[in-house]
Amino acid sequence: MHKDCWSVVEWSAWDGFLVRHALPAARRVPVRPNRPLKGEGSFGAPQLFHINLTRPRLAFPDLDEWLARAAEQGPAVCNGYCDSIDKWAVQAACVAAGLPVTRAAPAGDPDEPLVVKMRANHWGKHDRLLDSAQLGALAPPPWPYPERIRVLLRSRMDPAVWKTPGLTVERFVSNPAGSFHRAYVVGRYVAAATSRADGHVKEMDHRPGVEFRSSFDATSLPAADRDPLSVAFRLAREMRADYAAIDLAIDSDGIAHAIDLNTTPWWGDDTNPRLTDELATAFAILAQTGSLYASPASAR
Repeated sequence: MHKDCWSVVEWSAWDGFLVRHALPAARRVPVRPNRPLKGEGSFGAPQLFHINLTRPRLAFPDLDEWLARAAEQGPAVCNGYCDSIDKWAVQAACVAAGLPVTRAAPAGDPDEPLVVKMRANHWGKHDRLLDSAQLGALAPPPWPYPERIRVLLRSRMDPAVWKTPGLTVERFVSNPAGSFHRAYVVGRYVAAATSRADGHVKEMDHRPGVEFRSSFDATSLPAADRDPLSVAFRLAREMRADYAAIDLAIDSDGIAHAIDLNTTPWWGDDTNPRLTDELATAFAILAQTGSLYASPASAR
C-alpha cells in the first residue's frame, strides 16, 4: 500500500508538524471539538487520529463509537486508542511497563531539585480552548502559571503545588554533558536522536552530527533502561500509541527516563532526511497492518 494513502484526522496540528514531513501527500480530514466525528467514505483508507489534546475523549465523546465503525469497515484508526498523554498517565505507564519513574513525592531529600509543570500536554495550550467542566482535574490552575517549567529544591516547594490537580512535580533528571534523547515511534519502528543543550528546557537539534539510531522491529529489542529505543517503544506500547514522539532525560548513570509522550509531535525547521524517510516507510508498513491496539487482545 502506498505511503501517501493516509487520511489524517486532525484539529490544530497540521502546519509544521512532523506527520506532514513523513506523509507529505496525506489527505487532511479536519474535525472540530464537541462536534460528532463522521466517517469518511467507507473508512477504506488507513487513518491517523492526530488530535492535539491531552485527552481527546473529553472533546470527542463519540470517539469509541467512531473507532468501532472504522475497525469494522477498514483499517483501524491509528493513535485512536491512546486515551491520555497527561503527565500522570505517562508516569503511570512507566510504572506498569517497569520503566524508571520521575514523578516525585513530598517526602524525600530536601535538597533534591524538582520540576513543576502542567500535567496537560504542551502546557495545556489547546486544552484551554475546551470547556473547563470537561477538563476536570486537567483544568489550568486558578492562578497565572508560567508555561515554561520551574526547577525548585524540594525544601522550597510551595505545599499547595502538591495538592493542585492540574500540576505535576517530577525529579529533575540531568547529566553533566546536558545530553538527552528524543525518540519517535511508528508501529514497531522506533528511532532516537541524541542531542545536547544547556538550560532546563531542551530543544532538539536534528542537524548533521546528531547521534541517531533506529530499528524497524522494536519487539526484538531487549528491555534495557539505558537504551532509548527500548524505553521509548515499551512506553508507547503501554500507552497504546501507534505514532508518538517521546522525550527522554538521561541521568548520570546513563539511564533514560521518559518525560513526555506526544501523539502530535512538532517538527519545525530542523531537517533529518534519514528520519523522515524511515518514518514514511514505517507508516507504509503500519498502513498494511493497521493499529496495533484495535482490540483488547492486541493491546499489549
